[in-house]
Amino acid sequence: MPDFDEFAFLLAPHPPAGPGAVDDDQLEAACRFLLREWQILPAALPVLLAWAGTRANGHPAVQRVRDRDAGLRLFGRIQFRVCMRLAGLLARRGIPYVLLKGSAARVTVYADLEDRCGKDIDIAVPARYLRQAQRAAREVGFVESQWNPGTKRFTPADPVLRARVEARHYELGFYARHQRVSDVPPADEAAIRRDIPHQYLWHTTAGDQLACYTTVDIHHGLNLDIPVDDVVRTARSIVRDGQPLSVPAPEWSVLFLIFKIYWEGTHTYRKGLYQFADLARHVAAFTDDDFTALRGLLAAYQLEVPAFYVLRRLESDLGVPLPASMGDALDALACTPDEEDVDAMAFNDFGDMWPKMWGQR
Repeated sequence: MPDFDEFAFLLAPHPPAGPGAVDDDQLEAACRFLLREWQILPAALPVLLAWAGTRANGHPAVQRVRDRDAGLRLFGRIQFRVCMRLAGLLARRGIPYVLLKGSAARVTVYADLEDRCGKDIDIAVPARYLRQAQRAAREVGFVESQWNPGTKRFTPADPVLRARVEARHYELGFYARHQRVSDVPPADEAAIRRDIPHQYLWHTTAGDQLACYTTVDIHHGLNLDIPVDDVVRTARSIVRDGQPLSVPAPEWSVLFLIFKIYWEGTHTYRKGLYQFADLARHVAAFTDDDFTALRGLLAAYQLEVPAFYVLRRLESDLGVPLPASMGDALDALACTPDEEDVDAMAFNDFGDMWPKMWGQR
């Protein structure tokens, strides 16, 4: 059997050499990994094919990955167009916003917009603008919804349940927009239809037409302790496909990724390895000033120990060299204060998340 973290190289922006000669067990395991970490499957598929070489030709596991890739690329194009419409409306209304998570990574650190996909569009607005942002989302066609895992469909939200969830969360509940799709190239349509039983992004209507949902999460916090006001205030503007978009400053993007990777990795989810692909690409473009700003945020939110556990994996397991200033300071980030009766949990020191993310503990 392949080593449990053998396929981390698929997450790297400039992958190191794969693990050598490829056998069927390794190839099938690598394909399962990419199907699980589907958010970056389009970016990683060329790496997989180069690594597998001629063994990929006609291999059924590789075909499943190719089928998923076709669906993700079309879904990503639809999702991005809807994101642009909503972001443009927010800007015209004077509602300060910033794209978050994969929505921001897609437009900032991936050259091809189709290389990074995601389940939701993530947009943040300060809490005082939430109702205005809700109205804008409705005008773009989003409806308050909740997911039915049995039918793999969204249904109108229960307003009582929704209010209860939103009251103790840092984002509004699902807003979903149903999209029927036509004029899909025949090969892509066939690939998507083959993949429908194995995923939840695509489905067919009663009239057998391809359809999907785009959903938006409207955040007013990065988590329960970090409001988005400073993220929005320090946002920068970039232009993609001719439209200005508001995205986080680099240090905020990396802070949020460190928090997400570490929190989810040390708890029960055992997911989120794809976020290392975003992190590696962000860090590859980091400047010394970006790292200085990140150090300040890590100290302010007591995320220095998580940063140590997360950032060190870029070099050791993804082959991504850290900027000199970051590498020199990495060991210092690991130091929980040496005091009597110190509570390591108070410093978010839950140990190394890496083995658990790969299902090893």
